[in-house]
Amino acid sequence: MKYLHKKYNDLNCNTIPYQIPEIRKGNPIKVVIYFLRTYQIISFLRENRIQLIHAHSTSGFVIAWICKLFLKIPVVWRIQDPFGNRILFRILTRGANHIIAAAGFLKRFIEENYNVAAKMVSVGGDFIDFNY
Repeated sequence: MKYLHKKYNDLNCNTIPYQIPEIRKGNPIKVVIYFLRTYQIISFLRENRIQLIHAHSTSGFVIAWICKLFLKIPVVWRIQDPFGNRILFRILTRGANHIIAAAGFLKRFIEENYNVAAKMVSVGGDFIDFNY
């Protein structure tokens, strides 16, 4: 983790290491924590004049989407597994400025099942730093 954080700093990138709390039915405290974290992230983005948000998970994208509503910052969403709730994913894909699919078959799946234009979706696999 330190290596990755150092690499981002070398690129002059700002990172926020945090864990998104898991929200379960019947636990309103975690919902409050979720929105407090979102407020902290919005403040961080505003203070540091961040120009792009890259989300790696569905829950991370939901936070990024809320930030986008407040700050008008473009959001890139990397989807690794879109096989959840079809209605939810169809709504969420409308909030992304660009989608990166983890594989070619996911790109086709997203385009066909969520009615996303081909130019909005690209393929980007997992990358390995062999110099580590």
